[in-house]
Amino acid sequence: MDRFPQAVSLTNYLIGIGKAPVFAAVIASVGCYQGFQIKKGGADCVGKRVTISVVQAIFLVIVVDAVFSVLFSWLGIGLRPR
Repeated sequence: MDRFPQAVSLTNYLIGIGKAPVFAAVIASVGCYQGFQIKKGGADCVGKRVTISVVQAIFLVIVVDAVFSVLFSWLGIGLRPR
């Protein structure tokens, strides 16, 4: 813990803290959407929708992270060499 401020800048720490709720919202939204798509079918249908939601959530988190990366690059904030 003593070395944490030397290893991670405050800006990068706050960026990570800020992005986490956005990723959580993306994952929760995908999971809820796919869950509501289940009309009938039992456990087999649930399993298929879970698989679909995991793949979609991973893909969307990567896309949203890329958008954050481009945005932060344009704004000039983020990772800088020490």
